[in-house]
Amino acid sequence: MLKAWDVDYAVLREEYQQTGRLVQVFGFTSDRKMASVIVAPESGGTGGKQRHMLYNKGAADWVLARCTSFFDESGVLVPLRDPERQSFERMINEMASQGLRTLCLTQKEVDASELPFKEAPEFGLSLVAIVGIKDPVRPEVPEAVRYVLVVGVLVVVVVVVVVLVGSSFFVSFLATVSPAGNPPPPPPPPP
Repeated sequence: MLKAWDVDYAVLREEYQQTGRLVQVFGFTSDRKMASVIVAPESGGTGGKQRHMLYNKGAADWVLARCTSFFDESGVLVPLRDPERQSFERMINEMASQGLRTLCLTQKEVDASELPFKEAPEFGLSLVAIVGIKDPVRPEVPEAVRYVLVVGVLVVVVVVVVVLVGSSFFVSFLATVSPAGNPPPPPPPPP
């Protein structure tokens, strides 16, 4: 998205680091399936406790489960009740059914006096947006796959299919093995 807005991510991050506004970073982990940063306000607090913002992004289902509010179409922060949560879950499932990876973007005010946090305070989040992104195949992947097939490497392809039925998830696995020395034909070139 930043490229579309003509914003250089590296320059933006460097600016936040140099000005001291990037206070704490919680990188993505497969356990949390999300990442967060805590950012200081541009100018000091407005009396009382100084508030910083936690900005979070991650796997939509994991992050949405930690949300207690959302910004409505007018930009007003409102409680996240079951009907809205179900509506957001339907949006996420619709995007996922189209092959998109879904992410939730959230924010939360945190008290600067509690810094630094030992663990990311990723609860009580406010939903800002749900996005669906398409992960393109990296340019070097098709050639690498062709190479391993030609040299006879044993190829095991595991496809995980997750089907939502009612409120239950069913997972099925399909494994395809090509015997070494008799590789399947190379895949067709990408469109």
